[in-house]
Amino acid sequence: MPQFFYKARDPKGKLISGEMDGPTRSDIASQIGSMGYTPVLIQATSGKSAPISTKTKEAPGFGKENPLAFLDILKRVKPNELLFFTSQLATIIRAGIPITTGLGILAEQSENPLLSKAILETVDRIKEGEPLSKALAHHPKIFSKIYIQMVKAGEASGKLEEVLNRIGSFLEYDIETKARIKSATRYPKMVFGALIGAFLFAIYFIIPNFMGLFKSIKTTLPLPTRMMLGLHFVFSNYWYLIFAVLGAAIGGFQWYVRTESGLLQWDLIKIRFPIMGQVFLRIFMSRFTRMFVTLNRSGLPMLETLEISASTIGNVYISNIIMKMRQSVEDGGTLSEKMRDRSIFPPLVYQMFAVGESSGTLDEIVEKVSEFYDKEVDKAVKSLSSLIEPIMILFMGAMMLFLALAVFMPMWDMAKIAKGGG
Repeated sequence: MPQFFYKARDPKGKLISGEMDGPTRSDIASQIGSMGYTPVLIQATSGKSAPISTKTKEAPGFGKENPLAFLDILKRVKPNELLFFTSQLATIIRAGIPITTGLGILAEQSENPLLSKAILETVDRIKEGEPLSKALAHHPKIFSKIYIQMVKAGEASGKLEEVLNRIGSFLEYDIETKARIKSATRYPKMVFGALIGAFLFAIYFIIPNFMGLFKSIKTTLPLPTRMMLGLHFVFSNYWYLIFAVLGAAIGGFQWYVRTESGLLQWDLIKIRFPIMGQVFLRIFMSRFTRMFVTLNRSGLPMLETLEISASTIGNVYISNIIMKMRQSVEDGGTLSEKMRDRSIFPPLVYQMFAVGESSGTLDEIVEKVSEFYDKEVDKAVKSLSSLIEPIMILFMGAMMLFLALAVFMPMWDMAKIAKGGG
């Protein structure tokens, strides 16, 4: 049976270590928990295990022993890795472990050298007197603005563990939503890709076999056939121009959506696009309400809550509307009144906000709205494939019809000519 080396904290916070046999790390963690301890490190050992140093070590991948260590800079911290770090940090704080000791353990456990390096630098800054939120803020590519602000609010309110758990819940929901959308759109993407591949295959390999036959027809070829022959000529002789134009178009689009006006226009198109627009809008409503509750409960002022929500919602068009609402609230209006004036918010949202403001239970009411939109997003994503399938079938049918007409219409004409000549 595999052997594991572990470190844990007893109820008084004292660090203990030892070895234990078990099939998996989860089983070891359960055994340690049943003993009344809080596990902070579990590592598999092979053969005779040697004690593992508790000193903070250099981040893996950044040592001199690795000549390709500079390539680790190109790596990024995945959302799952950030979620695991956040959950573990909350556990460490709940166990009463000193923050620098706990972060050192997390740096040792992390398999991502970029995250490990950031954690170790955070430890050094905390030892120099910086609070956790300020130390994390030196790594904006890993820890977002909302992450930093929520940690700051948790420090100020003395509820850092609770805030970290809320951050973890938010990250987990975001990860699950993106995974569901990818899963729902995977099959349509594969089908569309296969159709385009079949179309190109027909242009390159099938049509040339019929070109001699088509040229023997002394009448005008049907339009679909002329179009197919034209496409064959263009793809065969000017394929490099096609790739150049396609690359320029993609590059131009990416440049345009990086501009302020281009991004605004693109984000507006996304929420007005057929089928997917409603899915995106529900996702943004779910994200806004969930973020609003999370930030408001963390102790941030209303204006700051709205500002951070606007900057992290993921849609510039909706962000601008929220910032206008923030300005209106700052001038003395209520949030629900300003929502009512904006066509982007469904009646359910501003009506529930109004009830929450009047009853003094805004967080509880908005949390119910967030849960409702979570379910709506789940339903919309699950039905996404069934909504895309009719479009996919029409596209497939149109393409097959075009290919069939391009090939068989000249044959019908030849048959008529042969019959007339006979």
